[in-house]
Amino acid sequence: MASEDIIITYETLYDILMNEKKSNEIQKLDNNFLEDVLNYFKEKSKLIQINPDSIFGAEEQKKALQQLDNAKRLLKEIYAWREKKILLLSRDASRTNDHLINKSVLLIHEKVMFEEFLKLLKRNRENILDNLMLLKEPVLADSSSFSSPMIDSFRNEPPKDLKSETPEIRYNLIKVRFKQQVSQFVGPEMENFGPFEPGDEAELPEIVANIIVNKGQGERL
Repeated sequence: MASEDIIITYETLYDILMNEKKSNEIQKLDNNFLEDVLNYFKEKSKLIQINPDSIFGAEEQKKALQQLDNAKRLLKEIYAWREKKILLLSRDASRTNDHLINKSVLLIHEKVMFEEFLKLLKRNRENILDNLMLLKEPVLADSSSFSSPMIDSFRNEPPKDLKSETPEIRYNLIKVRFKQQVSQFVGPEMENFGPFEPGDEAELPEIVANIIVNKGQGERL
């Protein structure tokens, strides 16, 4: 796939992450999201491997490496947020009618994850809670009967507040001088930056600084 065909950039990944953080609902992604991300990663990797003496040079390689590193970090955080939301969604579905749950926003692998979580939660609810309510002995299943690695990773981890459960990724701060007027915007930790006027200087998270520089709105110091 040629670079001009690449749909995903770290700017679009940043926007996706911000949308996930702003809402308790899982955000709708294109069905080709994973494929597009992989193609973007491969394209950046090709630039990194180019000979430093080529037309791209060492500076272009360094830029591509920074973009790839930032994009991977953003993808990890997007995955973490969506994973936790799916866990909470399956918990809610186990307590109510799961037909009321909107699964259309889930990617294919996320639907599988949802169904596995839901199956475990329903089984436990029937074996433990429902039996106790009927004055029956609870059925204590052997933990080895649940063989899914995905479920194993969440066993002994009851759902908590979504924000506290999602790991935060720290970004290096980069000093930037603005060339253009930039309106107030939200950073990766949902903090507000700006507005900025031409000549203003600010320390910004690296992912945001790179976006500002790539758009020609500022320069690194």
